[in-house]
Amino acid sequence: MLAERLLRVIESQPEAIAIRDFQMGDITYSKLWELLKSSSNAIDKIFKTEKYIGIVADQDAYAVIAYMAVMLTGRVIVPIDPRHDAKLIEQMLEPFTSKVICGLEINFRTILNTVSPKDVVGSKSTNYYFRTENSDTYILHTSGTTGMAKPVLADQAALKHVADALAKKYHVTPRSRVLQFAYLSFDSSLIEIWGTLFGGGTIVIAGKKLREDLYGCIEGLLTSQQITSVTLPPSVASGIRDECLRNLDTLILAGDECPTELANRLYKHIPHLINAYGPTESIVCATTFEIHERQESRVPIGMPLLGMEVIISNPDSNGYGEMILVSSYLAKGYARDELRTSKKFSIKDGGRLYYRSGDIGRVRSDGQYEFLGRIDNQVKISGQRIELEGIEAQIRKITKRNDVAVVAVSNKLYGLYVSKTHLSEFDDLTASLMTSLPSYAIPKSYLPINVMPLDLNGKIDRKALKLLVLGTRPLVEIVPRESDEQHEKIISLWAKSLGISQDNIHSNSGFFSLGGDSLGALKLVKAVNDYYGTNLRLSEVIADPATPASMLETVEKHKTGKW
Repeated sequence: MLAERLLRVIESQPEAIAIRDFQMGDITYSKLWELLKSSSNAIDKIFKTEKYIGIVADQDAYAVIAYMAVMLTGRVIVPIDPRHDAKLIEQMLEPFTSKVICGLEINFRTILNTVSPKDVVGSKSTNYYFRTENSDTYILHTSGTTGMAKPVLADQAALKHVADALAKKYHVTPRSRVLQFAYLSFDSSLIEIWGTLFGGGTIVIAGKKLREDLYGCIEGLLTSQQITSVTLPPSVASGIRDECLRNLDTLILAGDECPTELANRLYKHIPHLINAYGPTESIVCATTFEIHERQESRVPIGMPLLGMEVIISNPDSNGYGEMILVSSYLAKGYARDELRTSKKFSIKDGGRLYYRSGDIGRVRSDGQYEFLGRIDNQVKISGQRIELEGIEAQIRKITKRNDVAVVAVSNKLYGLYVSKTHLSEFDDLTASLMTSLPSYAIPKSYLPINVMPLDLNGKIDRKALKLLVLGTRPLVEIVPRESDEQHEKIISLWAKSLGISQDNIHSNSGFFSLGGDSLGALKLVKAVNDYYGTNLRLSEVIADPATPASMLETVEKHKTGKW
């Protein structure tokens, strides 16, 4: 499987550079093969019949080679993010193994059998055994909505298939120099390693330099090492200067939704700008879209990889539904967790696996798939279901900013944005959003923050944002500048119907967010109809939760007969 595929490349270009590392120097393909053979022998001696082996290490050539060697011997590698504390690492490894390749000084509380990556790779033995038949090969932990990490199990056949497919999609050739950006505990590292080697390219490993100076290191490497390809979360890519990114031949944006403005900023300057989508359970990637032109709306996630099918389950009137991934090359499920596996995976069609992604998607009129957010990030505001990512996409489109997020706290929507001045920059945003979003899906308060918090995956940390909202006052309230007689009158009618002071209501206050209920809505409809001589319906307040501003527009439509 993996060994046979790699050997074909090695035999075709033995003296080409496989790995460029700042500790070990350049490692040719033939040298890599020798190191993998000796490392596999060391693994056999150290870990004997152990099936699962953990690895906790920074990115360096020793860790990468040890990581690969474990897989080639037919064992299962269990990489853990080295940024976790010792207790959590122990908890994640405990169901599988006490045998760990560890390249860091960590004070484990339990007794773990640890060995340094250098001791594995430094073995001089030439005896080795690589497993040629298919076998389980890795477990990656992916965080769930419950906060409990899910151990995703995959085999060599699936990894080999996807690595080959993505080497082609990502335009990897013997001339490619691919930056190894992701920690070994993240699925994108699998393609940075195996996809690059299957394509005959060179893996450039920066290691600690990335942690010490992320942007300085990436920008420096893009120039000094002539990096041609890198996979980055959009949140990281957006912080890199354009003149540095323009040195790239291929930039893959993955791990989170690709902002439209980022795609439009880069597509003219990077020959292959790729938006990639795929949960860990899909074996790194399920769909790709190469961006060659300006995007006017959400950037699509493209079309499925070879051997992958995407089904939109139970689509609504807009074509939105949960994306079901179908393939013979999916993860096998969650290791030693039959209950969670049975909820997400099923076997149909002669052995093909079906995986319920929990992601919302649709098929556009041009046949491209579009990602619309997580089912988990759907929230209800005043009984109305909304998608936070959809609101963020509209705000980013209007403001031309990436550093914006929306969270729901106590039945209210709050927008947060990065600002050094802490002055409101969104005074005129509500009116613009009214053309594309219902009033209940428009944040009424905005909070400037110093930096957008990200989780370990490089995605927006919504839990941290909620804490910011709960712990920070005052918020920047969106108060319209209009103070004319009609606005004052409608607000007075609202105040009487709700039984609250007019001082607590502004033109964009939501009816239910002010404590309104069905009885209050009936009172308000009657008061407005009596005063304006209109015939508003209760549904115009409840079905699309009104604001004083939107109600004035409705009244005007009724009066002019344009309803």
